[in-house]
Parts: sequence; C-alpha cells; structure tokens
Amino acid sequence: MHRANVDNLFTADGQPKFKYVVEGANLFFTPDARRVLENAGVKLFKDASTNKGGVTSSSLEVFAALGMSEADHTKNMCVQDGMDPPEFYRLYTNEILSIIRTNARMEFSLLWPRMQAGETSATATDQVSAKINKLRDTIFAELMENPDEVLFEKTIRRAVPPVLLAHAGYEALTTNTPRQYLIAICATYLASQYVYTVGLDASEFRFYQFMRNLLD
Repeated sequence: MHRANVDNLFTADGQPKFKYVVEGANLFFTPDARRVLENAGVKLFKDASTNKGGVTSSSLEVFAALGMSEADHTKNMCVQDGMDPPEFYRLYTNEILSIIRTNARMEFSLLWPRMQAGETSATATDQVSAKINKLRDTIFAELMENPDEVLFEKTIRRAVPPVLLAHAGYEALTTNTPRQYLIAICATYLASQYVYTVGLDASEFRFYQFMRNLLD
C-alpha cells in the first residue's frame, strides 16, 4: 500500500473504512501511506511489531534443527504424509505459540500507551526496535569479547523453550549449535526482556538491576 492507492481505504466522503490496521508482512505500507491513515485517526500497527511472531517461530524452528541430532530431528520434528505430527512437534509448537503471545502482549503494552498519547505507531515501533537492536548488538559484542559462562547458561536455559531443553538437554544443544548463534539468542533475549520489562526510558542503573535479578 502506497500514497497513490491508500485512498482505496477511505469511503467516498473521505472517512477511513477501518479503525485499526495490522500490517501482516514486511513493508506492506509505505511511510507516506501510514501517515495518511494515522492522520485520519486510524490505529496502525507496523510490520516491525506485528511480524515478530513469524521471526520467533522461524528462529526456533532453525534452532531445533541445529540443536538436535539429525536422527532425533527427523523422528520428532518431521511430519510424514498422512500421519499425525509427532508428540514432541505438537508440544514444541505450543510452547513457541506461548512465547509469541507473551512477547506480543509485552510489545503491545509498550506501544499502546504511546499511541493513546498521540504518538504514531510507526514512531513508537521504531523506538522499541531501535532500543532492542542497539542493546542486543552491544550485549552480543560484549559476550563475544568477554565470555561469561554463568550468564550464558542462565540465559540459554531461560530463552530456550522448556520442552526442547528437556528433550535434547543443555549439553547437546550447546554442543551442536554454533556458538555465535547461541550468543545471538542470549543477546536478543536479554535485550528484548529488558526493554519490555522496564520500558524505553530506563537508566543504565536499571539495566544493572535487571541483570542482577536475572543472575540471582
């Protein structure tokens, strides 16, 4: 959707046809189209927020393929034609959905008050993404340069869906999966949980408190 065709979302008398628009794919609306809709009072949720569930799902699917042995993955993550999904597949899917729902609620809790105060969804989403991405990159670089095995293990055990951790085991998962991929999981988990927990305007001391509580 772009400026030349966004008018299709308005009635003949200039009223928006929808009160809410949730973008379902990356780059579905151009910035100009978003501005037109939001200036008309439409509550628009940007793709960078609404597509996070897809990113989470695909990332955890890849993680299972990396962390499990080939035989184990074939047996428990592959669905044969005409057969029901394996029990592990069903349990893992449900845990992924639970993670997505939890993260979506936390994302919404950050965006909605700002939108209600007059800030556009695009602006609020960009601020959340920028905060998480900057902190994630900082944590990733620090863990690569100065490994902290205690923090690493505690974070992995929190970030990995429990059914996968119980099934494959911590040692196998961390042995089979490339170290950089695991550190990326740690960095993303810590950054997103911190921002979702304390908000966008927290001080550096709040991050210290957050990390101390995590380690405790």
